[in-house]
Amino acid sequence: AAGVPILPMVKADAYGLGALRVAQALLSLKPWGFGVAPVEEGQELRASGIELPLLVFSPVLPRQFDELRSANLRPVLGDTRSIMAWASFGLPWHLAIDTGMNRAGIPWREVPALSPLLASNIPEGACTHFHSAQMKDGSREEQEKRFAQCISELPVRPALLHADNSPAIEHR
Repeated sequence: AAGVPILPMVKADAYGLGALRVAQALLSLKPWGFGVAPVEEGQELRASGIELPLLVFSPVLPRQFDELRSANLRPVLGDTRSIMAWASFGLPWHLAIDTGMNRAGIPWREVPALSPLLASNIPEGACTHFHSAQMKDGSREEQEKRFAQCISELPVRPALLHADNSPAIEHR
């Protein structure tokens, strides 16, 4: 329905359904990749033969970068220190932009200040996570505007943008 490849979240053992089983079932839909929370979930999928890109959405610390690299996992980074540390590897990563969830990512108001860093360390993708997307209170629309503004202010537009969660998709 989206008209673009999907990025299904299979974190928390695919919400109790079995991450590997769900990922294998979704392969026929030709997803771009899969999202996991901690590094260990990505390692398990890799060890089970999933070869598509795997994004680690939980904040990762630079001390975990060797684990990410050895399992060919892509971090979703939301702080300057981690971005700078990961950039030295020259490997794909995604920028987390906090548009209102207030949980993880670079606060949307601070994204323009990252331009010098992002100009030389271009993220493969950028994302946000909606809070209360099921509510008809305008908050999702406001977060979408903030995300679009941030993307327009980046020195280079990432190739992949992702933002919808299930409630946001259901309430479009």
